[in-house]
Amino acid sequence: MSMPVKNIKFGEIDAKNEVFEQGRTGSHVFKNSFQIPPGIEMHKLTSGAKYFIHGQKGCGKTALLLYLKSILDESNCKTKTILFKSGITEPERQKIAAGQGFQIVQQNDIPVVEYDYKINWLWYIYRNLLREVSEDQVFEGKDTLSSLKRLLGIHAETSTSFLSDLTTKRIKAHAKAGIGAGPFSGEIGAEIEAVSQNDENIEIEIIEIVERH
Repeated sequence: MSMPVKNIKFGEIDAKNEVFEQGRTGSHVFKNSFQIPPGIEMHKLTSGAKYFIHGQKGCGKTALLLYLKSILDESNCKTKTILFKSGITEPERQKIAAGQGFQIVQQNDIPVVEYDYKINWLWYIYRNLLREVSEDQVFEGKDTLSSLKRLLGIHAETSTSFLSDLTTKRIKAHAKAGIGAGPFSGEIGAEIEAVSQNDENIEIEIIEIVERH
């Protein structure tokens, strides 16, 4: 029996929408039918190897990452999906850029402003990593974990939002609040004491403290 093409359901327009829709309906079609691209070694990705996944628009980057997430979730690993393109609106992007460092570069003899989001993203990533780890999951360094959570402003927080983790203004506010949020454990306490003497680049200094510990 023939069927008009218009009656055939091909799924959602992209992998993100397809996975989210199947999550709502309890379907596992995406995971069970996903074809791993040639050259991809999933055991390396699931073991924590660091990779850049790149390619042209529509080639399946998001699909691969969502498939990887489903594999890790089954192993009770903690994962978080960050969708910068669709997660916030253009006005919110402008708020993120406001007050952020920028440089003017030439593209085809046309001056273009490029913003540096590195510190914004580092704050976002570290705050979310620390949210995922609780004190009862740590065998050593509980005081360090607690200190880092206080320093980044997520200790005993009651609500979170994508935008508050990325906007420069909120990051600076979190940084100044974090300095006074102690008590902090020994070595971290000494480093924070040194940073508090000069708050010009306090958000960068705090990130460096987090990365050292």
